[in-house]
Amino acid sequence: MPYTWRDCPRVEGNVQFLIEAMDNDDADALREELRAEHEAYQATQKDLYITRGPLLSDDGERQIGSLNLIDVPDLAAAKAFWNGEPFVTGGLFKSVNFYGWRFGRVMDRYKVDPNIP
Repeated sequence: MPYTWRDCPRVEGNVQFLIEAMDNDDADALREELRAEHEAYQATQKDLYITRGPLLSDDGERQIGSLNLIDVPDLAAAKAFWNGEPFVTGGLFKSVNFYGWRFGRVMDRYKVDPNIP
């Protein structure tokens, strides 16, 4: 990741969420079918991202899911962002998890959502 906690592209008052999404079995063709729409959506949301990328199979040969680390006001905003994602609306993922996230044990001037365990 190209950032430390001091220079991470966050907005004061926001919280960070890690979104872990696992693909449905045999999702390769659907991923390719939705790719252009997905990339267009990602381009409209670029200011939310701290980082994002694929989860790979054990042999590194294929994508089996996605991780997104985003900076948003709250969990509702994270879910609204996610529900607009074409890979989601197109049925690519079999599971998704949202996790509150921060850089290690760092507590800085940005708030921590008390609803995040």
